[in-house]
Amino acid sequence: MHAPKLARYEVLGRLATGGMAEVWLARSLGMAGFEKLVVLKTILPTLAQSPQFVAMFVNEGRLAAMLSHPNCVQIFDLGQEGDWLYIAMEYLEGFSLARVLKRAKTKGVALSERIVARIIMDAASGLDYSHRLKDREGRDLGIVHRDVSPDNLLVGFSGQVKLVDFGIAKAATPALIAAATTAGTVKGKHGYIAPEYLLGQPLDGRADVFALGVVLYRALTGKRPFQGETEAAISMAVVSDPPRPPLEVMPSLNPALAAVALMALEKDPANRFETARAMRQAIEVAVVHAAENEEVAELMNELWPEGDEERVALHNLSSGLSEESSSPALRSVVSSTSPSMVSPNVDQPTKVIAPPPVLLLPPPSFDAAEQPATSRKWLVGLAVVSMLLVAGLGVFFKDRQARRAHLSVVTPVVVRVFEGKQELGSSPLAMDVPAGPHTLRLSNDALGVDQTVVINCEAGQICSIRELGK
Repeated sequence: MHAPKLARYEVLGRLATGGMAEVWLARSLGMAGFEKLVVLKTILPTLAQSPQFVAMFVNEGRLAAMLSHPNCVQIFDLGQEGDWLYIAMEYLEGFSLARVLKRAKTKGVALSERIVARIIMDAASGLDYSHRLKDREGRDLGIVHRDVSPDNLLVGFSGQVKLVDFGIAKAATPALIAAATTAGTVKGKHGYIAPEYLLGQPLDGRADVFALGVVLYRALTGKRPFQGETEAAISMAVVSDPPRPPLEVMPSLNPALAAVALMALEKDPANRFETARAMRQAIEVAVVHAAENEEVAELMNELWPEGDEERVALHNLSSGLSEESSSPALRSVVSSTSPSMVSPNVDQPTKVIAPPPVLLLPPPSFDAAEQPATSRKWLVGLAVVSMLLVAGLGVFFKDRQARRAHLSVVTPVVVRVFEGKQELGSSPLAMDVPAGPHTLRLSNDALGVDQTVVINCEAGQICSIRELGK
């Protein structure tokens, strides 16, 4: 297929061909020698005559253009010139996470948990933003990506992480949904598709949380949580089989991070993180200090140093020195699959009711040397007042009970945490509690876990539960 000839864009070469569209690297041309590298997606000629596919392609551009987030690929333009219908989008020089994982394995470079945490946290930020997106009238669009996978996460040499391959939105008609999804099939990659999607149940953003959990599991262990000889067997495993505990695959893994992956992979959406933001916060608690994007950039430059054949090929294409390349490196720069973001609840006004969100925050610092001056003055003042109360009023005990501690529950498997009849949330859990003894019940019905733990939380300290009794 010959390259499109467009007035506003100089096409440099083909990056990928998918089932619905072709993807090209191009220059956007402007006055006074202005130019900018962009990626063009053009609908395949065989589908250009189908009103349904054209409408779906246009709808993809309209939806994606609404996304404006550092972790989502930006859409610049939707246009038509002659027979060419195109979407112009942001170009990120780098490779997909799938290529990063493969390259790291080939070169014997281990991705640190901090690097993996940063990549997944950034992806979660982009997902959370898209899940919360509203239209101009303030109505929820109910967007679900449906194809979160290592192939659709781009990692740039700058250390940036971006989601790609967004598809049709809630405003699409049932006819467009039908055009996008063949009857009896689902969109997405086997092994990453959430159980409820495979079972034909209503979807929300937690389906993307499941897929991101698969990505996290694979990045941490180098293995897939659900395996099978055929695509059908893999899907059956997703629906029926529990994933192998990450700590069995890699015993040296951070238990808290392993627990995050397992919670994201819960079969029942109600037992997963309610939002991608909650998953991001849980990862932040688990690793304490995730890598900075500059550290991700260092990893990318270690995997593809200056002069590397694949990096040179990528540079030559972007510089116009090469018209096209069949290099796997270039094919992985952008996703070659068809658009796949969709709100599946069209004509389904009933929403899935989720449990209240559990707020997961990094443990606060209790080092007085790190507190700002105003905070230290406040603490000194509180100490003086406490001493006066002890000496003059005899209410030290009351003051002590009023102070707070920080509870952290990070167990090898996900458990629900109860205090009395109140459910505090699911592990990994981090929250402030009153200082003093706490009797907690840890429960996981699927694994037969039902234990009572008594823990004394001292004021101004972190009290942790990290193990389960035998």
